[in-house]
Amino acid sequence: MKLQGFFLILFALVFAIPLLIGISAFIISGKKNTRSNHTVALLFHSISANRNSHLSHFSPDKFSLFIENIINQKLTTCTLKEAATQYNDASFSKIVITFDDAFESFFKYAFPILQTNNVKITVFPIAGFIGKASDWDVLPKQIHMNKTQLRTISEHGHEIGSHTMTHSNLTFLSHKDLVMELKDSKHLLEDLIGKPVTSLSFPFGSWNAGIWRIAREIGYCQATCYRHHKRIINGLIPVRGIYSFDTISDVMEKAVPGEGYSNSIARCRIMSHFAKGTPLWNFQKNYILTGKKC
Repeated sequence: MKLQGFFLILFALVFAIPLLIGISAFIISGKKNTRSNHTVALLFHSISANRNSHLSHFSPDKFSLFIENIINQKLTTCTLKEAATQYNDASFSKIVITFDDAFESFFKYAFPILQTNNVKITVFPIAGFIGKASDWDVLPKQIHMNKTQLRTISEHGHEIGSHTMTHSNLTFLSHKDLVMELKDSKHLLEDLIGKPVTSLSFPFGSWNAGIWRIAREIGYCQATCYRHHKRIINGLIPVRGIYSFDTISDVMEKAVPGEGYSNSIARCRIMSHFAKGTPLWNFQKNYILTGKKC
């Protein structure tokens, strides 16, 4: 019984609490969709034909239909780097498509679709897991793209950004470990593709102003924000997650939102809080929960 009680408490910490926080966000402000600019960023993770995969995957057929919708509606896309240079321009209206983690499934399913339609996007590899399995994750293991695949997508005009070295929660790290995650991943990826890497995606959507200040000092110019959209500061662009249960209409609503209320964006805000559970479940020995960090 004691063991069962322990696991119940652990479940509450890892999953139930993030869910309650997410529902609270939904009740307070989740449904209302207000637009401060015309640039929208979307976050994909895995493109998978496996219907029994996890909630962060999106099917190749639906991804193809989404790209077709963009083309048919004469909407334009761009990389995060391009969007950041004109983010405060009210006349700039483009969709930013991003992929976190750089799984091999992207190269197999999404890359051909993007090439056929001449759509450019931004991919964020985890530099320390290139060509390896996703041992950092609690979800079923996937293989990350290898060096050759990353070079190939870069050579075809897609932007390569950094998703750090090990996908650690940056808010749990010491200053030394934080700098290592940001600097080492940037240099490794730059050496790999032969281009500057100036875009960043925060693992688990966890960030604060101090982390962004250090990232800017290291040489990052723009980053996506999965959570805390109301705290956005210069150089940061909000991103909306795409999930397996999203319909094409849901994705288009996130990509081209209107004024008023949006159930798809509300669900997106709730889902973003589940990312908090992974670093607690896979708690690393270098994590610091109290005291001065960055």
